[in-house]
Amino acid sequence: MLQVSHTNSVLGARSESAAYSPYGHLAVGQMVALLGFNGQWQDPISQTYPLGNGHRLFHTSIARFLSPDSLSPFGEGGINSYAYCAGDPINFTDPSGQLSINFFGRRISSKPSASTLPNIKTKISKISQSNSSDQAKSIQINQQLDKLDAAIKQIGTYIKTQSGRLDSTQFGYELAKTNLTKARQSNFDPGQIKYFENKAAKKLKRVKHYELKVQAAKAQESELISFKVNQSSSASSEMPYVRKQ
Repeated sequence: MLQVSHTNSVLGARSESAAYSPYGHLAVGQMVALLGFNGQWQDPISQTYPLGNGHRLFHTSIARFLSPDSLSPFGEGGINSYAYCAGDPINFTDPSGQLSINFFGRRISSKPSASTLPNIKTKISKISQSNSSDQAKSIQINQQLDKLDAAIKQIGTYIKTQSGRLDSTQFGYELAKTNLTKARQSNFDPGQIKYFENKAAKKLKRVKHYELKVQAAKAQESELISFKVNQSSSASSEMPYVRKQ
């Protein structure tokens, strides 16, 4: 019988127990089962976790992967190709060795749904119009404000991730432009110059892609924060139990 945490990390077997660091490191001799951190198998010789059926080795002592992510730095892997869960192993896990997800299966880079704010607005409106006591209404409104807080935090993480990808992509685009200029100055043949032109055009397209994602996310974040401040201020003046921001 194994004792496990909410992340499926094996905490103990029978009378033995184990305590993990945030990145899954165990003291020497603490290994109590074949399965360990986040329910993954640990190689007893190398002390690494071959995540994604051996796709990449994760070493808990250094809190890093031993090989770069093929989806980094311009894809879903993030700007740091060796990082585990983008530096947040408390709230996320990475069973595939490529994409970090939270414990509900959501990717680390995802943003709140566009329906999040309309849904919260509708629920708060119904709560305010109900026949419940002010205290009961306040409790329910506070619950909706908690959801709003979570959405704001989530989109903040999303913006940070996408901004990092934008910076990386812009760097790649500048490099592609430099290579194109050198090819033209060195009188490369038309086919080679066309290759560098296409490469630069693709990089520019990616830059525009991430620029639009960041702009849209910042607009959504601003709308969420604005509604939260206005709602909590107006509600707290009417119902003393609603939190003030």
